[in-house]
Amino acid sequence: MSLSGSFARGVLSASVIALLALLLTFGTACSLIQSISPETHLSDQVHQLNDEARWSRIDLAAMRCDPRYRPAFLASHRRWGSAIRVADADITNLTMGRDGEASSLVTYQWVDERSMELFATTVRQRWTGNGEIGFHLVGEDIVAGETRLYEEVDGGPRLLDETAVAAGDEAALTSGEELPAGEAPREVVSRSEGAPITSTPVSRRDSQGVALR
Repeated sequence: MSLSGSFARGVLSASVIALLALLLTFGTACSLIQSISPETHLSDQVHQLNDEARWSRIDLAAMRCDPRYRPAFLASHRRWGSAIRVADADITNLTMGRDGEASSLVTYQWVDERSMELFATTVRQRWTGNGEIGFHLVGEDIVAGETRLYEEVDGGPRLLDETAVAAGDEAALTSGEELPAGEAPREVVSRSEGAPITSTPVSRRDSQGVALR
């Protein structure tokens, strides 16, 4: 047996072993992915989208939207990172529905950079998908707080009235925590026909972020 022949067979054997190891690793990874529940997939998408949106990475967040909703998402969030600075995004509820439908409830604390006022807006995000292909955002509804968080665009976030919230989303609008004694429940923003939308800011702050009296 020549030295070159032995070397070639050794290289071939090493290549076969490496290929088998790669296939085994890939198969294990696929099994792990398939074992992840749809609830976990939904939670990952919700947290990643809201983290990206909070830090003004709207371009990345938009990739988690359904293609049909993506243009409205980009247009309605165009001021985030400039005129609007999101200070916090608190995800308080995740709900799995039927046929791949799901929803998340998020409360944004945000600052209007022009007035340095701090506002709060609670939003219901609507998702569709399943554990295999993941979930995509298909719409957003404002359920409480200041509505000026978003630009008004066709197909963008819409304001839910009290009737719709009470009838269809009562369970999704709570995080399971009871309100402290004497504290009133959060008011849902609504408006009568032709009346302007108004809300009261949480607080007023100066350019250094210090609350003003």
